[in-house]
Amino acid sequence: MSIDLHIHSSFSDGSMTPEELVLLAKKKGLKAISITDHDSVDSVKHALLAGEKHDLQIIPGLELSVVYKEVSLHLLAYLFDYKDDQLIELLSRIQAERKNRNDRIISKLKGCGIDIDKEIKAISSNDKQLGRPHVANILVKKKVVRNVDEAFRKYLIPGGLAYSKKKACSVTDAIDVVHRARGLVVLAHPLNLKLSDNDREKLMDELVACGIDGIEAFYPTHSKKISREFTEYSVKNGLICTGGSDYHGAFKAGTCLAGGKNVSVPESILDSLFAKHNSLYP
Repeated sequence: MSIDLHIHSSFSDGSMTPEELVLLAKKKGLKAISITDHDSVDSVKHALLAGEKHDLQIIPGLELSVVYKEVSLHLLAYLFDYKDDQLIELLSRIQAERKNRNDRIISKLKGCGIDIDKEIKAISSNDKQLGRPHVANILVKKKVVRNVDEAFRKYLIPGGLAYSKKKACSVTDAIDVVHRARGLVVLAHPLNLKLSDNDREKLMDELVACGIDGIEAFYPTHSKKISREFTEYSVKNGLICTGGSDYHGAFKAGTCLAGGKNVSVPESILDSLFAKHNSLYP
């Protein structure tokens, strides 16, 4: 039986509510899930309630956008106190910068003759955390581009006409705050760093020294060989392994929850996750 510890909901850049995700996970036969919204814990209480209602184990989760030596990367956090004041304050700062970045992107789009103010206000009225996927979907709906990939390629990634660099939180600040909130920190999808094997391992070594607790070994773009290599690295360095689908619902066509051909995450990972947490926070 598979688990899925990397999922996004409508509280960040996913298309489904926490309860819809719980129901989908139940239908697929998953043992446990974690909704890891970007820089937000707003979905956690909803996920926990839905999990209790539908008898599915929920792991409190979060995905943080951080920077280390000019390298942008993502950290996954698990089993933290989602009501922790310092954690909430950090996320508020990150979300404020996200809003500033959105404003800069919207302004650059206007400079290209594309006005999306009306659509942005409609989404904002639903208390959603806006991000580039929302902007990309608006551009598709307005027929500015043919699909989300084109929206990112033409407007929203480095070199794009409306791209704006985000001021990210530092790795050390993120790790410190999550640990203070009694949580675990995991490097997300390390293969996505687009580094050589040597440079990636050097970076992981430095992140271990910074205090990360694990590596996301199981991921849709990781072959069995890659997953095995990340697992071996984790064992060698006293880290846990995690895994998930990075599911965003309709916002990423052709994707699905873990379990099956997409990615399968061993249920045994739950035991190591809780064992690591209990060893650090008895």
